[in-house]
Amino acid sequence: MTALLDHRRPSLQTASHVPGRVSFRTLFPTALVFLPIAVLYFYFVTGGAWRFTHEHVGFYDMLGEAFAAGQLHLTVEPSPGMLALDNPYDPRLNANYRLHDASFYNGKYYLYWGPFPGLVHAVWLKATGHMLDQDIVQFIGMVFTCAGFWLILSEARRRYLPAVSSAIVLILTIQFALSPTMLYLVGRPIHYHEAPIFGMALLMFSWLCFFKSLEEGRTPYRDLILSGTFVGLAVASRTPLFVYAFGPAYVIGMDLLKGGLRGPGVLRSTFLRLFAFGAPIAAIGLLLMLYNFLRFGSVAEFGLAYSLQGSDVFYDAVRNPDGTLGSFFALSNLPKGLAFYFLMKPELTLYAPYLGDSVVIPRGIERLFSSSYMFIEPPLISVLLIAPVMIFGPLVLSAKIWRQVEAIQPSGVRPVKGLALSCLLGSVLTLLLLSAGRGITMRYTADLIPGLTVSGSLMFMLLVDVLNRSAMNQGRARLYATLSRVLSGLATACTVPVIIAGLIYGLMVWRLIYPPQVLDIYLAIDESIARTRTTIAPGRIQSVNKPCGGTTWRTPGGSYLKDATVYLRAPSQRATLVAVLTSTPDLKPGTEMTVTVDGQTVLRQQLSNGQQVIATPPLQNLGGGQIVPIKFELSGADASPPHTPLPIVVSGLTLTTEDSAKAAQTIADWRGACGV
Repeated sequence: MTALLDHRRPSLQTASHVPGRVSFRTLFPTALVFLPIAVLYFYFVTGGAWRFTHEHVGFYDMLGEAFAAGQLHLTVEPSPGMLALDNPYDPRLNANYRLHDASFYNGKYYLYWGPFPGLVHAVWLKATGHMLDQDIVQFIGMVFTCAGFWLILSEARRRYLPAVSSAIVLILTIQFALSPTMLYLVGRPIHYHEAPIFGMALLMFSWLCFFKSLEEGRTPYRDLILSGTFVGLAVASRTPLFVYAFGPAYVIGMDLLKGGLRGPGVLRSTFLRLFAFGAPIAAIGLLLMLYNFLRFGSVAEFGLAYSLQGSDVFYDAVRNPDGTLGSFFALSNLPKGLAFYFLMKPELTLYAPYLGDSVVIPRGIERLFSSSYMFIEPPLISVLLIAPVMIFGPLVLSAKIWRQVEAIQPSGVRPVKGLALSCLLGSVLTLLLLSAGRGITMRYTADLIPGLTVSGSLMFMLLVDVLNRSAMNQGRARLYATLSRVLSGLATACTVPVIIAGLIYGLMVWRLIYPPQVLDIYLAIDESIARTRTTIAPGRIQSVNKPCGGTTWRTPGGSYLKDATVYLRAPSQRATLVAVLTSTPDLKPGTEMTVTVDGQTVLRQQLSNGQQVIATPPLQNLGGGQIVPIKFELSGADASPPHTPLPIVVSGLTLTTEDSAKAAQTIADWRGACGV
């Protein structure tokens, strides 16, 4: 591992922070990493079909169609029932009529989301005559986001941090690209994810341009205009991202304050840089205000007050006297939101979906929460687990670190500090804004993770660079070299659980859009886990199975999963399989159950309602101590996908030489102990 992290580290005698070209030796391993990432994204966005299906028509397709037709409202007309409602915003009244999550105003449907993705769809529609498939848009947006992230880190290493291994840049890129947020977004091609993906990609290229503008001796105005334009378009895609404009503005503004002490020429130059960055943002902001005014008669109304959401609890919590929705934000939610974003700890299980949907918050902290309403949409996970490298971001505020940097590299790494500080400030402000919101979902972390990861990655690379330089130039070389290797190894070690969590969350979101495909994968993984247990821990497989909660073959509620395998150890060559089952209300009359042991059908029996005991005839030639696989099948369930819960609850089963009634009583005792 150390050899990998030291691979192709530039010599400090030849490396410098002056501009240079990226070599083929750097691009080749990068391409080897990016190609699998792009392939994995393509697999997730297409649901494993390896082709774009063009089956999903989303809100941005509809908005693009409206823009192409020269109007601001959607072309979909509200139904007469919707128009006749006294209060069209009450979800209890509009459930049968509404266009869910659209905004309804003056008898027309609008969207409260940022309009820029809709403009992209409209341009494509006008140019080709065909709708732009959101699967393709989101795939391209995710690839561009990862490319922008890699370009930022590569530029930082090539120009300012030459003592950092190129492998570190690749590891940090992989950690970001395959994080739970990224695979969750790409795993569900839907209009809800399109705006965050647009926002992430545009922010990455805004930061890249801002980073270049900070380079000494470079004329910054073109880069700042591009940076401001990208930020403005990000805001026009995902409105909460407006706070990211304050990061670069703060960095430039600090120079403006310092410039007054160094003469009017410096002051004028700094003011022009601030204007170059801010003017595009202001122009796009004015266009957004005009867009709002033309739709709702208010420059500040994006349509949230008129949105048709589906929660009556949320509606009752925020409704205005006129029936519209009140503010989505409440300062009283801030402690609760911060706790959720930082302390969300999913329950780890060895059965699908492997990281539970529930959210675990320590009770002591929960008592501090206000009683104000907050909508929580699982699955959720702490931002610390999504991007562990973020813990290095706050080091940009440490004066001690910058004194050490200046002592080692007198020419300075001002652009690294400027971008890291900008991203940290923007992400912290975004975190505060979202924490005050009345809802938390996994896709909201897309507003936080890019800034937190860029700032953390830059400061991590700076630390490694300082340690490597110190190892070459100072007396305690071995200590500094060891610390550098420890940090590099830590980054690599953290990447493994991040990728695993990312894959798990990517599959989780498949349940909403590709359920048959994810059930196939869950069955394959669960079967692999079960078989692995029989190999690495055969002593734990007994002749009885008394599960409490979920397993690889049953849900936490006890329902047997279609095609799943139960493993039992045969107590002797001759034994009887006894199982205690309870039917659920979904069991159809006349359903027949087939039991197979070691691939052989040993029993067919019609099931009755309620609890029942099934017992096979004595099974021969099992082999004393042999582990045998057992499956149940129900008639009429052939069309159900694998891993689907069947309408039977399995309380327990055993291979026994005892009387079946005695074995059933033992299982019943387990059932009472487990509460299943």
